[in-house]
Amino acid sequence: MRERDVHMLRARALFAVRSAALEIRLACTDAARDDPSGALGLAQIVGGLNATIAGSAHEPVQTPKGEHDADILIIVRHWTAVVDMADKVAGLWEAALQARRVVPVPAALRFTSTDDAMFGVTPMAEVSLSFQVWVAATDLARLQQVVPRGRLADADHPDFTAAEAEVRRDAILGAADAWGSAYHRAHVTSGLGPLDECAAELQTVKADLQAAILDTPASTHDGLEAKARTAARLLVEFTDDPEDLAGVVRDYTGVRDYGAGPDGIAWSVVTDLLGVSDRA
Repeated sequence: MRERDVHMLRARALFAVRSAALEIRLACTDAARDDPSGALGLAQIVGGLNATIAGSAHEPVQTPKGEHDADILIIVRHWTAVVDMADKVAGLWEAALQARRVVPVPAALRFTSTDDAMFGVTPMAEVSLSFQVWVAATDLARLQQVVPRGRLADADHPDFTAAEAEVRRDAILGAADAWGSAYHRAHVTSGLGPLDECAAELQTVKADLQAAILDTPASTHDGLEAKARTAARLLVEFTDDPEDLAGVVRDYTGVRDYGAGPDGIAWSVVTDLLGVSDRA
């Protein structure tokens, strides 16, 4: 990978963080009048993103002197900066998730056996709840298309008219609309949307740089050390022992499908040391 391409990847990562900061700042402005506490939380996220931008932008990225392993050292330096950004964004995302306002599902949206009799439509189960609710857009769309029906009473079930079923349907749709608006406001004031997009872009850039690290041979102590540091840091992400590069290489021996994770980069260090190319 050419140095210009590596710099472009770093710039792309910075742009993702700046875009998230701008989007959240706009949401903060919109929320300032109606939701001061939400606006304060968004302002804190913007502050964290701006600090991330400042820290990465001011980090010196210079071409190493000399010709040997300049390429791998440049790539690893940019990769490290991008991973630092991704870690900080992940921390902001976790804090935003914990601070997000909970919007409880109202009782009117709970699915009942009478709903089943009235409409013949069963909503999807919500994994996070112990009961079924009318909140999914697909379920509500199906409910709107149903022709409400009446039922005569029997020993186990009360009767209801088609008009009563229509009233129940309107109550569900109205409650779902109100709940959806409140949930959307809570999501917007959490900042999670822009942080999700930013994190996804940083992961893409990180993967591209890891692929470049994997494909760029190292022949000096500094180059090999840089590759080994990359693999060790990735091991931490995989909740493995960062000092167990030898174990990774031992387990990886004989595997031909090289990836750009800690195992592939660790094996790349070995092939560089041996002066062979075994990446076909």
